[in-house]
Parts: sequence; C-alpha cells; structure tokens
Amino acid sequence: MHIQQTEEKIKDVKKKRKTERTKLTKLRKIKESCIKGNLRFPKNTNFALQKSGIISLELKNRSLIWMNSYLFEHRYLDVELKRTKAKIGRLTHRLYRLEQKKTKLKEYIPSVVFGGKKLFKQQFTKEEFIKDHESWRKLFLAARNKEMIISGRKDAGSGNFVFRYNPITKELHMNSITGKVVTFPRVIFPYGQEMVNKTVTDQIQCKNKKEYGKPISWSVEDHGEYYIIKCLVDVESNPYIHFSTSDGVIGVDCNYNHIAWTNVSKDGNFLESGKLTFSIEGKTSGQITKIIEAEAITLI
Repeated sequence: MHIQQTEEKIKDVKKKRKTERTKLTKLRKIKESCIKGNLRFPKNTNFALQKSGIISLELKNRSLIWMNSYLFEHRYLDVELKRTKAKIGRLTHRLYRLEQKKTKLKEYIPSVVFGGKKLFKQQFTKEEFIKDHESWRKLFLAARNKEMIISGRKDAGSGNFVFRYNPITKELHMNSITGKVVTFPRVIFPYGQEMVNKTVTDQIQCKNKKEYGKPISWSVEDHGEYYIIKCLVDVESNPYIHFSTSDGVIGVDCNYNHIAWTNVSKDGNFLESGKLTFSIEGKTSGQITKIIEAEAITLI
C-alpha cells in the first residue's frame, strides 16, 4: 500500500515538473526574442503585443499590462524565469526523495514487536531469563496484552460497538470475541465523570447518529492486581478563552524543581513575583504528573 501511494506521488511530481519545464521553454524563447530585439510569443499563450508597444497578459482573475518590452522583460520575464527554475529544482529534489523512499520500502520491511523489542531481546541477553525462559515468557505475554484500545463509531448506539456504559448504574459492558458479555461494575472516573455521563447520554438519545453522533473510545489496561479503564471522548474547545491584556499579564516559567511566575500591569510594569518549589527526584511519571498538576492548580 505504501509503495503504491509513493508511486502515485512520483507520478504527480513528474507531471508537475513536465508542466513547469514546458513553461520554462516558452519563457526562454520569449527571452531570446527580447535579446534579438524582435519580441515574439509562442502559440497557445495569453500574451498580446499591441501596435503601440504595450504588452498585456490575460490571467484568470486579472490582467497584467506593461508599457514597453523593457518593463516586460525585467519586471515579469526575468522574475518568472527565476521562479520557474527554482520550482523545477524543488520538484526534482522531491522526486529524488520519493524515489529513495520507494527503493527503501522495497528493500526494507519495517517491523514492530508487540511487547517491546527490548523485552524480546532480554530472553537472549539477560541471565535470569536465559536460565528461566518461562518467567520471561510470562512477562512478555503480559506486556503484549497489557493494553487494549477500541475506537468508537458515531453510528453505534452507545458510541462503541464493543463497550456500553450505563451512566446510572456505572456499569461497563464489553462484548468479547467469543460473544460473552463481560461486565465491569462500579466504573467511576475521578476526573470527567460528568463529561462521560453527558457524552454517553447524548449519544444514546441522538436520533440521527450518522450525522450528529459522536464516537466514544475505550481503553483497558491490565496492571496485574487491578485494571485501569479510560473513556476517550472529543472535548470541544472553550469559546470563552480570555486573551485580553487590559488587566495585565502573568508570565510562567516551568523549571526542573520549581515554577516561577511574574505579574505585570497592562503597561508592562512589574507588580509581583513568586516561586512554587517541588521535587520530582526519584518519582514515577504518574507521581510527577500529579505533583505538577497540584502546583498548577495552586498557581491558578
């Protein structure tokens, strides 16, 4: 598929370059006639030379006029020659890159390892896994099947053909590949519960789902002793974001161990400043997110 798409792009670029080369040939013929002092235009062009010496060019939405051949040559012809040569050069470079990409796609087959290449190689490089291959196999299978994301469909009754969420009972039902329905009880979101309820309810009550429906995606992560369930919905941007500087501006500088802030007036004069310190040394990515989130809430 990627090779076919690249071939189509190569075909389009060649067609564009051929058109530009034809244009360049016509411009060069006009330039040669200017140098000889006998200005002539090739056939099938929109140039016109009047008896008075005025030269005109009819374009789609406008017309260009030059009072004599000197102005035409230096204000239009030389500029257009330079521009066309540059465009041909860019198209040639793009064609070269696309041909390189096509060759690479034919010779090299990209690969992906579900579970991670690093963990896959450890069965041969890490001593504990060399001695106990079964323990590596359990870790690798767990990594391969750790997370599942099911994309939503706007024409589905609940925004998804696999998952159905009940905002009242807080139960999440999943249709497995065997046809068995798996129920997750008490699925409550600490953040965005109201948004999830509204999105699911609006999707269920929507009568014309093909036109006005909203897809709802679900993610399930296996962490051994527990599961993490995420609901992925489209969030509309806030149309009431405040961009006015009439009351001044607050500048924020995020650093490794602190957030510095400064408040200035509408005239740019310094009012006050401060610093919120924190430590992320030795913390996990989840802990770091919560620490920065707490400091951001304090700042606001």
